[in-house]
Amino acid sequence: MSQRDELLWLVKSSGRILGPISQKKVYELLRTKEIVPLDEVCLPKRRWQYIRDQKEFARVLEEIRIQQIKDASEHTETMGAQSDDMTASVTEALHSDFPDELTGDMDPVNDELTQDIPINDLQEDLARDVSATGVVAAGAKVKRFGTQDAAKKNVQSFSSQIWKYTFIILSTFALILMVNQFVIKPNRQEAKNYNDLTLANALYGNGKYVESLKYYKKSYEANPENKEPFVRFGTLLIAIDHQTVEGKRILQESLSFDPGNKIYVITGMGLANLIERDYTFASKKFNEALEIDPNFTAALINLGWLSERNGNFKKAIDYFSSAIIKGADRIDNSAHIYLANSLISLWKKTGEQKYINEAKNNLISIVDQKLDYLQESLFLLSYIYSQLNSIELFFDTLEKMLDTDPLLTQDHAHDLNVYHDGISWSALYDMCEEIYQKHSQEASVVTMSGYCALKSDQLNVAESRFTELVNMRTKNPLLLAHQAYYYQKMERDSAAAVTLGKAVEENKKGKKYSLPIILQARICQDRGDLDCAIEKWQELMSKNSKSIQAKTNIVILKAQKGHFQGLDFMIKDARSTSPNYAPARFAETFLYEAKNK
Repeated sequence: MSQRDELLWLVKSSGRILGPISQKKVYELLRTKEIVPLDEVCLPKRRWQYIRDQKEFARVLEEIRIQQIKDASEHTETMGAQSDDMTASVTEALHSDFPDELTGDMDPVNDELTQDIPINDLQEDLARDVSATGVVAAGAKVKRFGTQDAAKKNVQSFSSQIWKYTFIILSTFALILMVNQFVIKPNRQEAKNYNDLTLANALYGNGKYVESLKYYKKSYEANPENKEPFVRFGTLLIAIDHQTVEGKRILQESLSFDPGNKIYVITGMGLANLIERDYTFASKKFNEALEIDPNFTAALINLGWLSERNGNFKKAIDYFSSAIIKGADRIDNSAHIYLANSLISLWKKTGEQKYINEAKNNLISIVDQKLDYLQESLFLLSYIYSQLNSIELFFDTLEKMLDTDPLLTQDHAHDLNVYHDGISWSALYDMCEEIYQKHSQEASVVTMSGYCALKSDQLNVAESRFTELVNMRTKNPLLLAHQAYYYQKMERDSAAAVTLGKAVEENKKGKKYSLPIILQARICQDRGDLDCAIEKWQELMSKNSKSIQAKTNIVILKAQKGHFQGLDFMIKDARSTSPNYAPARFAETFLYEAKNK
């Protein structure tokens, strides 16, 4: 069996996700029409695509198409033969029974057709026909009246039968259309809507908010009257798509049937106002939410950001500290980043050392405990060390920051009611530039600056920095891995592959970094090479036994192969390490379904 046949596929059909199943099994399902070419498939960590667009299934689809053409051809020949027989028999009946419409004469009998017909029977039939018309005396000539009454009756009877059967056929066809339109199609649509909503809820529960929003949209477009998901749907529209007008409308409508979620509706509307830069109304909404529940941490964090924006750093610090005390970091770690940022800003404003020391201590306390916003925490800590001229600590912390998975923060499920743009890389970009201006001769700082620019969509700056890095001719595997990551994001696949290959080779020589292994594992996974991916994630585990990415992906990949030993403990450990890490949530669900299918 080829390696390609051993690939395991997920199949999305009628809102259900089947699999993982082998490629041969997909062939069988196509041949038995249990799935169709317009259903979707994907390999692990790949995009969903129509079956018809996957080259792996081109051959079997062509075989099915050819067979359908053959079947249709045989069916057409059979129907054609039947049609010819019917035409011939009808024509014969017309020629033998009907008189000529112009002369009244019967059609002359073909000698070839009379050889097997007993003449006596024919004469008796003619005699009966003549008597029926009232013609005198046998042997006398038949009078010509243009159309005979018996023929009229035959024609009328025949026409009546034709119309009767036509009416029955048309009535049956109309009934089928009505049943399809008003019974079958609505039932199918209802089932599809249910599947879309079920899938949306499942993705939402696993922290896959972008994918969840796609299915909520489908469900809503098909049935706007189903108001069950309105609070989630409206909040996602605002937080993910920034569709503030539509999001607010849906949230407002949800209050009429679900007043119990009023605090989330009000906060969601405040978030929309904040995105629209209507800061006065945003503040009003967040304060309304606190009147309902003074411990509602999302409102506290958002009010903290508004205070920081207005330059009232002390008030912002109070809001962020209150949110942390009331458990904000159980949902996501944004409050700690906001707090450190405000403390740094207050230090810059007042020059009082206590504020920057407090920011440093806050960050030190979380970098070893929290994975959410870990890279941003390490960056702010390196910034503090740079400002304090603690050069050795600065470079050590910067190295840890660069060796952090670039997807780690975005792979965490964050509180959708919290405004996160205030601690995005775009918001931190000025700090990146401060560090670059101070240490621009260092390759690691150039790399950090390029990475910041890339994450901030400052692509011209990113290109300039990584070109500068190339000119430095570094052999540092960590910096080469970042160079490769930049090429990947720019879709320069050849350059990415060559550079990552160099990073991997250099990584074997000295200090082993995590990032080259992570990037290589994901490439293996993207191309469907499960064994290669498992090998690389296990290599990462040998370097860092706590790696949540390694544990999560090993669980998914081994479950796909049907190897379940030790996976329950591994995924439990991953979930406890960072409960809001969305891939671990998905892996837990995937493992359960794989074991119980």
